[in-house]
Amino acid sequence: RRKLCDTVSEVAVFIFHEVKGVSGPKSWPQLLTFLMASCVSNVSTQRSSGLFMITRLALELKDVLQPQMDRIKQIFAKSLQDEDYRVRLDALTATISFIEVVFDEETKNQFKKLIPTMAATITMALNKNSEDDAQSAIGLFIEMAEADAEYFQSCLGQLCQLFFKICKTKNLQPSTRQYA
Repeated sequence: RRKLCDTVSEVAVFIFHEVKGVSGPKSWPQLLTFLMASCVSNVSTQRSSGLFMITRLALELKDVLQPQMDRIKQIFAKSLQDEDYRVRLDALTATISFIEVVFDEETKNQFKKLIPTMAATITMALNKNSEDDAQSAIGLFIEMAEADAEYFQSCLGQLCQLFFKICKTKNLQPSTRQYA
């Protein structure tokens, strides 16, 4: 499934850049419809795949998704609370990827309300005894904080509590504790 998503994403990037006279996602309008439908599908693997492709295409899609920002925010918010663990992790990655490519501060700030739910994916991964996934999620937060530390200012206390708790939890791998 991931290989297929990678292939579709690579083809999309090629098409977005190579179609003469039409640039960007307008050169493959069905893709956006497919991605949005996938993200809200009843099938968890389709939701996960849609989010994964949004992650891969975030930079390419940011302008065309701008008019649908409320819908994107709703999709990310719902996906971050999905019953399927993998969907939540893919939603975290997609949300952070999208926030990182949005240059408009007003739009970027609309996603701040999602930070506690985004952070909850770390706790969820640890509760599922998946320290590799927790480390990946922590890494996403670190990368984003390195790029824009002020973005987390409103939730800094909550995030620090979470990371301190991880650091103090003795039954976690030393690498997980150190990463936090």
